[in-house]
Amino acid sequence: MTRAFLAAAFAASLAGGAHAAATVTFLHVFDGADGGCGPQAGVTFDSAGNLYGTTASCGALQRGTIYKLAPDGTFSVLSDFSESGAGLVPEGEMSRSHTDNFFGTTIGGGANNGGTLFRFRPAGGRMNILHAFADGAGGRDPRYALLRDRDRTIYGVAIQGGSTGLGTVYKLTEDGTYAVLHDFTNFLLGETPSSNLVADAQGNLYGAAGGGPNDAGIIYKIAAGGAYSILYAFGSVRHDGTGPNGPIAIDDDGNIYGTAGGGRHSSGVVYRVAPDGTETMLHVFGDSKDDGIGPNGLMLSRGALYGTTWSIPDDVGTVFKYAITRGRFRTLCSFNGTKGELPAGRLRRGPDGAIYGVTQFNTRRPSAGTIFKLVEGMP
Repeated sequence: MTRAFLAAAFAASLAGGAHAAATVTFLHVFDGADGGCGPQAGVTFDSAGNLYGTTASCGALQRGTIYKLAPDGTFSVLSDFSESGAGLVPEGEMSRSHTDNFFGTTIGGGANNGGTLFRFRPAGGRMNILHAFADGAGGRDPRYALLRDRDRTIYGVAIQGGSTGLGTVYKLTEDGTYAVLHDFTNFLLGETPSSNLVADAQGNLYGAAGGGPNDAGIIYKIAAGGAYSILYAFGSVRHDGTGPNGPIAIDDDGNIYGTAGGGRHSSGVVYRVAPDGTETMLHVFGDSKDDGIGPNGLMLSRGALYGTTWSIPDDVGTVFKYAITRGRFRTLCSFNGTKGELPAGRLRRGPDGAIYGVTQFNTRRPSAGTIFKLVEGMP
């Protein structure tokens, strides 16, 4: 099936009314069978412009897939996950190396039934298990996108396991050595990591987690030397958000951006935490009936934050933009279920400048999902 056909069949402006700000094209509708279904993770691109991603379910073995969408619209399944092999249910976005290999995780299965950290080489379709998670001190149930540094060390989080079962932050060096950088042992200091990791120019790591002194979640810091501290505890001021979740991003000045629940209308917030721990709420959802509920999927690109929500009245998710310098929020599109609904995973800027993402469901094949492309209109 060619991209020209898909564009003709599925292109539609989904943003209605006063906030029409983008055109969405559905590039692929998952078949709910061998082609995969229920994508939970955002997409990534190789150096040739091919789009890659995972589905959390379906496939030949019913445990998820790795797929490829070529620039001409050709879709193919490259690998099927299995409970005893590469693991099952890949929910974290894959990370790409400069050699076009992809690294990711599964939340279960593998040799120890605690999830896996894998490397997939599209050339030849080779899957290598770099680490098999298990019950115990090392952590299990790895989630979220991995972070790779210049030394090719991989950093990630596991939301369960560790010495008290509250999760871990880990690293895996290029020679295969696995080490726990932080073991969450006291909910007052954070528990159950709830975001990917980001790093500043000094090599300090940051992430989000639940728990904390106000039991509303935290942003934590792991210094380059290994010291752990809470950078910001949600619940410190009224309506500052609760339960930070999903992708976080960091800018060149070390400011951390993310989304959380709560807020003045209990519909969620977009926040910024400065290097000194000062938190600023950039947007409070619920001030407008059109701006959505439950923000997630955050991406920092070209001086703006882009993200998704899972609901607005009568519709089933949105894509939004927040221009940081101007302090302006816009809903770019709202999904009405005609082709896709409930966007999932982090958004991604493509090599053509458009924004790409996935939805978990679609009305043509319920529970199957879609891949979409969004092109912004005039501001």
